[in-house]
Amino acid sequence: HRTLGAAILILAGILTAPVSPAQANQPIPLKSSRDHFPFEGSWQRFVSGLREAEQFRLDSLKPDEKLTAGSLAASLSELIIHFHRTASPALQQESRPDLSAFKLDEPMVLRAFSDNSREIGKVTGFESFEGKWFGLWDIWPVDHDWSAVWKQEPPVSMEYPGMDIDVHHLQYAWIGDGFGWNVLSTPGDSGMGQVILGTVYHVRDMDPQQVYNHRPHVGIKPGPDQLIWITRNEVFFEEMIPGDSPLPDDDTYVITGFFHHILDGRADFRETTGFQAVYSRSPDQRKAFHKFDLTPLSMD
Repeated sequence: HRTLGAAILILAGILTAPVSPAQANQPIPLKSSRDHFPFEGSWQRFVSGLREAEQFRLDSLKPDEKLTAGSLAASLSELIIHFHRTASPALQQESRPDLSAFKLDEPMVLRAFSDNSREIGKVTGFESFEGKWFGLWDIWPVDHDWSAVWKQEPPVSMEYPGMDIDVHHLQYAWIGDGFGWNVLSTPGDSGMGQVILGTVYHVRDMDPQQVYNHRPHVGIKPGPDQLIWITRNEVFFEEMIPGDSPLPDDDTYVITGFFHHILDGRADFRETTGFQAVYSRSPDQRKAFHKFDLTPLSMD
């Protein structure tokens, strides 16, 4: 496995990579931020990924007569609420962080696909995850480094083929085996409220030019230190839990989730187990990755 030292050296090289002439001539501050677009080609990846996330959001809202709930967004909302209600007992039995702090209902989850404004307010929740985090994904050490949140009002308008949105907040992250962005946006011409979009690229050998997988996603903000990310194949409940002391070193970052697919006309669990990773602020405190049994949707 790669050592932390090697990872730091490689990441340092990424952060100091030369900027292309096209990037250097970008006309608005967002595009020229080295904290949020640190390597050559990152702006293009950002635009492409954000466009796919927006398309996933729109596709999820389309009526689908093959689904009993009427749309993918509605069907996923049912499954997410079921998971939220049934996962905590299994986690509590293993003395793991549970999901009891998340306050959810189906209308809130559905609003994530069209208008999150009621939940978002003035704070996206991105700020809670800023900085470095250290944990295990399965058996592999994983280091996250989340940038400070970029904000601008009035927002930056982004009009590209297949996408017309205004960007209010943006956060970049290196996630150990890739990189991505969290975005608070408003669809430009739909009359809808604010939505949270995101995109993650997974890479080989910590090289951002060797992308092998991409996850566009839509976000929900249930609480100040919480985010839920919905992708085409997974759902991730993410929470920053403040420590007992006022020092941020005691904080914990928890990711709890599951894989999903469509089965018999409804969104359902793709596997019989969910997963949980717990990150700390110290590379010397990596808590064990955990899998737990899921309650089948058929038992709801």
